[in-house]
Amino acid sequence: MKFKRTLVTFLLMCGAFSSPLIQIMNKRLAAILLMALGVPALALAWTAGGLVNNVYSHNGTHIIDTTILDAPCGTAGRFWWSETYPDAKYMFALATTALVAQKQISVVHDPTTPNCLFGGQLATHMVITR
Repeated sequence: MKFKRTLVTFLLMCGAFSSPLIQIMNKRLAAILLMALGVPALALAWTAGGLVNNVYSHNGTHIIDTTILDAPCGTAGRFWWSETYPDAKYMFALATTALVAQKQISVVHDPTTPNCLFGGQLATHMVITR
């Protein structure tokens, strides 16, 4: 909640010395951001970090086994995505880079609506962390 108030304050302060039209636009933008931040259904879950143990590619699907503890589909740390997904090649590159460099990754998935394949959960985003 403190983050939201800080964000609104910042946006309103940015328009403090602007024309009335800019101030109105800033208030509308602040309202839109507050609505977007306040909708928990839009906020998917980033996992805690974990190391990549295995990277697979099978029949148009990329699968990774990690040390991440999340297990909405029964196998802890297993995530998948289709090669037709727009970011598939980038996620595959991140996963293989993390495997070789032994860096941790985090992925985004929806734990409330499991989308399971090969015992793993659908991942929609990925990041390498230190």
